Formats: sequence, structure tokens, C-alpha cells
Amino acid sequence: MNNKNKQYKHNFKFIVGIDEAGRGPLAGPVCVGAVGAKLKNKNEKLKILEGIKDSKKLSAKKREEWFKVLRENPEFECHHVFVSNEMIDKFGIRKAVLYGVEKILEKFSRQPDLVMLDG
Repeated sequence: MNNKNKQYKHNFKFIVGIDEAGRGPLAGPVCVGAVGAKLKNKNEKLKILEGIKDSKKLSAKKREEWFKVLRENPEFECHHVFVSNEMIDKFGIRKAVLYGVEKILEKFSRQPDLVMLDG
């Protein structure tokens, strides 16, 4: 990474990560979840998040514990939206997920400087 990219990377003040679950109308709605983080005190946040690698590899109990940590820490913002299976049927899964992403970004207290989508 060159110096220009490093400088750009460090100018982000608020980032959001987004993922979805439940792709397909047979399974019901698709859920889009997002976590936003202020990048002030970045090292402190990294310590809080140490141990989270892949939520699919965590037990249900551990996922609940991590969710509680994120929800109770004011440095993080968590939101989710559901997009109905009717909307998936009408517009297709891709457009339904994009709609969910649009709606979830409206829930944040501020505009993110960077949005990272899984998948």
C-alpha cells in the first residue's frame, strides 16, 4: 500500500460493516445487519473485538455475548432490517438485499465514511 492509500485509510472517522442472512423466499425474509464504529480510539476497539473472526464458527451463546458487548458499547452502533419474502419474489434477492442495505444505512446516526459489504 502506498503512502497516499495509507493516508486515505486513516481519514475514515465512521465505518459500517454490513452482512445479510436468510437469502431466499422459501426461508422467509432476508435480514440485513450492520455494525458501525467510530474510529476514534481504534486500538481500544480492536481489543474489544479481539476473538471475533467468523460468527458462523461461534456458538449461539458466544454470538449472544458478542452482540451484548457491541450493543452496550456507545462506540458501536448496531442495526438490522428485514426485507419480506414478497419483496424477494417481486424484485429478486439481489435488489431486495440492496434495498435492505439502503434502509439500514438510513438508521445510523451519521453518514459513514466507508461501508464494507460481505459478499
